[in-house]
Amino acid sequence: MHVIHDCPKAKEVWKLIVPIEKQARFFPDPFQIWFTTNLCCHIKLQDKGITWSCLFGLITWRIWKNMNLFIFQNIVWTAYDVLKTSLSWAQHFESFLLETKNETKHLESCQFCSEDWAYLFKDGAVARASGNAAAGGVVRDRYGNWILGFTHYLGRCSPLEAEFWGILDGILIILNKGYKRVKIQTNNLEVVKALNMEENVDSGITLLRRIKRTLQSVGQWEVRHVPKECNLVADHLVKMSLSWQTALQVFEAPPDGVVSVLRQENLFSFF
Repeated sequence: MHVIHDCPKAKEVWKLIVPIEKQARFFPDPFQIWFTTNLCCHIKLQDKGITWSCLFGLITWRIWKNMNLFIFQNIVWTAYDVLKTSLSWAQHFESFLLETKNETKHLESCQFCSEDWAYLFKDGAVARASGNAAAGGVVRDRYGNWILGFTHYLGRCSPLEAEFWGILDGILIILNKGYKRVKIQTNNLEVVKALNMEENVDSGITLLRRIKRTLQSVGQWEVRHVPKECNLVADHLVKMSLSWQTALQVFEAPPDGVVSVLRQENLFSFF
C-alpha cells in the first residue's frame, strides 16, 4: 500500500532505520513481496536487542495510524517520533516474548526437531476463464505426515510467477516454524531448472531472486522433480484458493475436501 511503502512521509521513517547501503534493495520490490519478506525476517538487530520482523510490523502499524490521525484529527508525528515509539514498543514486546518462550521452551522442543527435513509440495496455477492466479502447498515431515498446508490467492500474474509464489510462501512459513532443512518438491521442470540456475545468472524475475535470497537463510535445501500424481494435494489446495479468493491462509490440519485427496496421493507417494 502506498501509505506505508511509497509515501514520502513513510520513506522518511524507513530511511532512519534502514542502513544507507541497504536502501537500494529495500524500496524497489513490489509491495506484496516487500511486506511479506520483511514481516517474516526474524534477524536480530544486535544494537537494539529486537528482531527486524517485530520492529517492521510496529513501524508499519504506526505509519498507518499516524496517517489516519493526520487525516481525521490533524495530528502530526515526525519520522523521529514514529521510530522512537516503535522501538520502545518493540523492546517491551520482545522482553515479554522472551519470558514466554523460556516458559514454553520444553513444550516447543517436543513438537518438532528443527534438524529434520521439511518437505514442501507446492503448486501454482492460472484460471483460463478469469486469468486469476493462486498458489498453495503442503508441508510434510520425513514420514509423509501433514505438518501444515497453505493457500494464497494472487490475482493477476503469470503461471510461472504463481509457481514461484508457492515456493516463497512455503519457505517463509517453514522458516517461521523453525525448520532449517527444506526439500522442495515440484512437478514443474522449469521451476527446478530456475532454482538450480547459477547465482550469477540474472533471470530477470524479481520473485525468483527473492526466493534465492530467502533460501540463504535455510541451513540446507534441495529441489526435486516429482510426478504430478505425487502433488495432488497442492494442486487441490490451489483450486480451493481460486474458488475462495482469499489472502494467504495456513492450515494446521487438512481442510475439508483434502483428506480424500491425501489418501489418493499416498498411493503414489515416495515416503
